[in-house]
Amino acid sequence: MEKKMEDKKINKIHPELYTYFSNTKEWEEKFLRPEILTGELDLYIDEELTNIYTIPFFTEEFCDAIIDEAESCNCWTVDRHESYPTTDMTMVTLGLHDTYEHLLKKYVWPLAMKMYQLEEPEWLDLYSENFIARYHPYAQYHLGLHHDMSQITVVVTLNTEDFTGGGTYFSNQKKQLKGEKGHISIHPGQITHRHGGLPVLTGQRYIIVSFCQLKR
Repeated sequence: MEKKMEDKKINKIHPELYTYFSNTKEWEEKFLRPEILTGELDLYIDEELTNIYTIPFFTEEFCDAIIDEAESCNCWTVDRHESYPTTDMTMVTLGLHDTYEHLLKKYVWPLAMKMYQLEEPEWLDLYSENFIARYHPYAQYHLGLHHDMSQITVVVTLNTEDFTGGGTYFSNQKKQLKGEKGHISIHPGQITHRHGGLPVLTGQRYIIVSFCQLKR
């Protein structure tokens, strides 16, 4: 039912993005980095800052295509997060929630469990709120320091050369993380990793954010 409702809302300009479940092998070969498909993720993960891990994940083609889809849909909202509102669009609205959450469960969550030494099996059954966020100088250009309401937060860097400024600042670590195009970063959501979005000075910055939580 969810997918049918979504299909009516959007004009798909990259229909291949929506074929994961009917064309899994070809989809993954086109849109996931080859490092992911080796199954040896431990060889490619970096600990950029304390308990903040990064890994190459999506191809540049995926990043460009999903930005195109988001701008074509143009269903941006500014009032979903009351305390720290973002200009964003959910993956449900875009029609890609099921695909995206499946990829998190298949690749990202097992990796996070290993990195954070989470042994309980319920960690494999997280649920996530997934959305694309957009920053640019003439609307929302930054985000104040905050903690995420999640156990684990996953962020995908979708572009790097189309803007100046930007990046994520972690106040406790006193470090900035910008990320590489198509790479994901994983960090704890609550208490230890207070962070904010640094001002974008020119252009537009896009990221995918996932707030991952245990089912209660």
